[in-house]
Amino acid sequence: WDRSRSPTGGQSEWISRQVASFARYEGKRPRGLVVDSSGAFRLSSLTASWGEQHRFTKQQIHAALQKHMYHENSGTLRFSISGMPAGDLTIRVHKRRDGVKATPAAAQEAPAASVPPPPPR
Repeated sequence: WDRSRSPTGGQSEWISRQVASFARYEGKRPRGLVVDSSGAFRLSSLTASWGEQHRFTKQQIHAALQKHMYHENSGTLRFSISGMPAGDLTIRVHKRRDGVKATPAAAQEAPAASVPPPPPR
């Protein structure tokens, strides 16, 4: 398995595209990923059903989604990430045509204490 499938943007872009496809296409979802009726899912579910298999940590997935949170050239949100009381994160994927703009509620970042930043390279 090659993590460098994406020629522009590397591993984090590949992660973000995979996560977007899981939300948009039911047939691409990994077994065990729990998605609610609005298309949202928890980072813990994503990590357990897909991330661990590819040796990605919660921190790596979270960092990739934050890095690629916006659709290119439009300023609209691709992902919104919100903190949960138990320290987990809820991820929601938005389509470019939906035109979801960043607001405090839509683009809320989890507190640093709940998901530490990835280690420096």
